[in-house]
Amino acid sequence: MKSKILWLTIALFVGISTLTVAFKIANLKSYIYSFQEAYAKQPQKSKEEPSQPITPNPSSQEQPKQSTSEYEAYLEKREKELRERERALEEKEALLKSLQKDIEEKLSRLEEINKNIEAFKKEQERLQSEKIDTLVKIYTNMKPKDASKLLEKLDDELVVDIVSRMTTEQAAKIISSMEPKRAAQITEKLSKVKKLQ
Repeated sequence: MKSKILWLTIALFVGISTLTVAFKIANLKSYIYSFQEAYAKQPQKSKEEPSQPITPNPSSQEQPKQSTSEYEAYLEKREKELRERERALEEKEALLKSLQKDIEEKLSRLEEINKNIEAFKKEQERLQSEKIDTLVKIYTNMKPKDASKLLEKLDDELVVDIVSRMTTEQAAKIISSMEPKRAAQITEKLSKVKKLQ
């Protein structure tokens, strides 16, 4: 069944193609016949009649020039557009380079400032450490009772910094001479510092 349908389709296609070709041939023959009739009706020129010189049509000579001129104008326009685009890109590139340079300079300054801040912090820490070392020497050379009375007037963090740098024996004598509640607070904070160390 399928093969029959296939053969019918092929036959139909071939028939349509044949009709199309035949129609085109008929049209072509009709056109040739019309051309022959029109040519036969034209008056025949005498052999003795001098042939007129063929003058070129001015419009036919100006047309190529006009086309060439339009093409050159188009090329000039495109070239101008490309130059303008190239100039705009160069300007943008120069601006980007300027911005990049400015950003790099600012980053460099920020890095320098950051280094200075870090150096300042280290210097402050060193000076603070030297001050605490000096206070440690002062309080360890005092009697425990006198040292405890003075230390009780200071901030807890400073007291912890000072006592933590003393020997265990020196620290115990000073803390035991303090008021019990304050002694407990200092002892608790000292234990946290020891754990961190």
